[in-house]
Amino acid sequence: MRDRDVVERLLRVELRAVEIYEEITGSGKLRGRAAEAADLFLVHERRHVAALKEALAAMKAPVPRPPAPRPGGDGTAREMIRAALDHELHCIRAYRSAQATLKAPALLGSAAGVMANEAQHLAVLRQLLGEQPVPVAFVTGR
Repeated sequence: MRDRDVVERLLRVELRAVEIYEEITGSGKLRGRAAEAADLFLVHERRHVAALKEALAAMKAPVPRPPAPRPGGDGTAREMIRAALDHELHCIRAYRSAQATLKAPALLGSAAGVMANEAQHLAVLRQLLGEQPVPVAFVTGR
């Protein structure tokens, strides 16, 4: 798989993450620490999207159109946090897979950094749900 294909795949995953956090932050259902975390994670995910778009531009590749929005945002605060947690696991898996195929050192380093950031999000989301934040030494996603 070419680096371009991997970056495009990661971009689609990150665009979905932005969508999820926009739904959460726009719902008004989270308060306090949970709302602050969602706001911060949205900023992070938007930065990931920007970095991936920059990588595609550097490859002289067109930026794919964002996927059609999925319905959501109707759940309870707890359900919304769980949906974000599940997507963070998907993000981690995508970045872990990307590290096995990326060839450009800069992209590989960026992917490792973003994967670590997604794992941080995961730990906080688990805490918000009253779960063990770091139940295993190495998060591999799903």
